[in-house]
Amino acid sequence: MGHLCLLLALRDVGPVYHAAAGCRAVVSLPGATVWITPRELYWDQDGRRVTCPAGNVPDAAIHLTRLAQQATLPPMTATRSGRTPGRAAPVPSTRHKPGLGGQRHG
Repeated sequence: MGHLCLLLALRDVGPVYHAAAGCRAVVSLPGATVWITPRELYWDQDGRRVTCPAGNVPDAAIHLTRLAQQATLPPMTATRSGRTPGRAAPVPSTRHKPGLGGQRHG
Protein backbone atom coordinates (compact mmCIF):
# COMPACT_ATOMS: atom_id res chain seq x y z
CA MET A 1 0.00 0.00 0.00
CA GLY A 2 2.77 2.45 0.88
CA HIS A 3 4.53 1.88 -2.44
CA LEU A 4 1.32 2.53 -4.40
CA CYS A 5 0.55 5.69 -2.41
CA LEU A 6 4.10 6.97 -2.97
CA LEU A 7 3.91 6.36 -6.73
CA LEU A 8 0.53 8.08 -6.95
CA ALA A 9 1.84 11.07 -4.97
CA LEU A 10 4.83 11.35 -7.32
CA ARG A 11 2.34 11.57 -10.20
CA ASP A 12 0.33 14.32 -8.42
CA VAL A 13 -2.72 12.08 -7.95
CA GLY A 14 -4.86 13.16 -5.07
CA PRO A 15 -6.45 13.30 -2.74
CA VAL A 16 -5.55 9.74 -1.77
CA TYR A 17 -6.91 8.05 1.34
CA HIS A 18 -5.78 4.68 2.66
CA ALA A 19 -6.38 2.22 5.44
CA ALA A 20 -5.14 -1.25 6.34
CA ALA A 21 -6.31 -4.07 8.56
CA GLY A 22 -4.61 -7.42 8.77
CA CYS A 23 -3.48 -8.57 5.35
CA ARG A 24 -5.83 -6.27 3.40
CA ALA A 25 -5.66 -2.60 2.54
CA VAL A 26 -7.74 -0.10 0.65
CA VAL A 27 -6.64 3.01 -1.23
CA SER A 28 -9.20 5.53 -2.42
CA LEU A 29 -8.39 8.09 -5.10
CA PRO A 30 -10.37 10.06 -7.66
CA GLY A 31 -11.94 7.57 -10.05
CA ALA A 32 -11.18 4.35 -8.19
CA THR A 33 -11.07 2.48 -4.92
CA VAL A 34 -8.24 -0.05 -4.91
CA TRP A 35 -8.35 -3.16 -2.73
CA ILE A 36 -4.99 -4.72 -1.93
CA THR A 37 -4.31 -8.29 -0.80
CA PRO A 38 -0.96 -10.06 -0.51
CA ARG A 39 -1.51 -11.45 -4.03
CA GLU A 40 -3.16 -8.67 -6.00
CA LEU A 41 -4.55 -5.19 -6.35
CA TYR A 42 -8.02 -4.81 -7.81
CA TRP A 43 -10.53 -2.10 -8.63
CA ASP A 44 -13.64 -1.60 -10.74
CA GLN A 45 -13.53 0.26 -14.03
CA ASP A 46 -16.61 0.73 -16.21
CA GLY A 47 -18.43 -1.97 -14.24
CA ARG A 48 -15.66 -4.55 -14.65
CA ARG A 49 -13.06 -5.71 -12.17
CA VAL A 50 -9.44 -4.96 -13.06
CA THR A 51 -6.73 -6.96 -11.31
CA CYS A 52 -2.99 -6.50 -11.10
CA PRO A 53 -0.43 -8.78 -9.42
CA ALA A 54 0.81 -7.36 -6.11
CA GLY A 55 4.36 -7.43 -7.49
CA ASN A 56 3.42 -5.09 -10.34
CA VAL A 57 2.58 -1.94 -8.39
CA PRO A 58 4.31 0.48 -10.84
CA ASP A 59 2.06 -0.62 -13.72
CA ALA A 60 -0.99 -0.36 -11.48
CA ALA A 61 0.06 3.18 -10.52
CA ILE A 62 0.29 4.19 -14.19
CA HIS A 63 -3.17 2.80 -14.92
CA LEU A 64 -4.68 4.37 -11.79
CA THR A 65 -3.10 7.73 -12.64
CA ARG A 66 -4.97 7.71 -15.96
CA LEU A 67 -8.23 6.87 -14.19
CA ALA A 68 -7.72 9.68 -11.68
CA GLN A 69 -6.95 12.17 -14.46
CA GLN A 70 -10.13 11.20 -16.31
CA ALA A 71 -12.16 11.50 -13.11
CA THR A 72 -10.89 15.01 -12.43
CA LEU A 73 -11.40 16.49 -15.92
CA PRO A 74 -13.72 19.49 -15.74
CA PRO A 75 -17.18 18.77 -17.17
CA MET A 76 -18.21 20.49 -20.38
CA THR A 77 -20.52 23.36 -19.55
CA ALA A 78 -22.66 25.64 -21.65
CA THR A 79 -21.48 29.19 -22.28
CA ARG A 80 -23.56 32.27 -21.54
CA SER A 81 -25.03 31.98 -25.02
CA GLY A 82 -26.43 28.59 -24.01
CA ARG A 83 -24.19 26.74 -26.45
CA THR A 84 -21.73 24.04 -25.58
CA PRO A 85 -18.14 25.12 -26.37
CA GLY A 86 -16.90 23.76 -29.66
CA ARG A 87 -20.35 23.51 -31.24
CA ALA A 88 -21.56 25.74 -34.02
CA ALA A 89 -24.43 28.09 -33.40
CA PRO A 90 -27.76 27.05 -34.93
CA VAL A 91 -28.46 28.61 -38.32
CA PRO A 92 -31.72 30.60 -38.37
CA SER A 93 -34.30 29.43 -40.85
CA THR A 94 -34.73 31.60 -43.94
CA ARG A 95 -37.88 29.77 -45.01
CA HIS A 96 -41.01 31.93 -45.38
CA LYS A 97 -43.58 31.32 -42.69
CA PRO A 98 -47.18 31.56 -43.91
CA GLY A 99 -49.19 34.42 -42.50
CA LEU A 100 -46.21 36.53 -41.49
CA GLY A 101 -45.43 38.16 -44.83
CA GLY A 102 -46.25 41.74 -43.85
CA GLN A 103 -49.67 41.63 -45.46
CA ARG A 104 -52.41 43.84 -44.08
CA HIS A 105 -55.69 42.32 -43.26
CA GLY A 106 -58.63 44.42 -42.68
